[in-house]
Amino acid sequence: MESGASLTEIPAWANDAVQAAFDAGLIDTPKVGSLDFYRVITVLARAGLLITRLEDK
Repeated sequence: MESGASLTEIPAWANDAVQAAFDAGLIDTPKVGSLDFYRVITVLARAGLLITRLEDK
């Protein structure tokens, strides 16, 4: 069921949000996600709720 919902490519409208989440270390597998996953990541990014940079501790 999960593999049926997975997209083979990141939708163009989600590229920037997915890249920001990946760069921040929030996700580790950006290229295999469902449409819902990409929608949520995009909404969070547009709302300014994604961490765009992790601080060194």
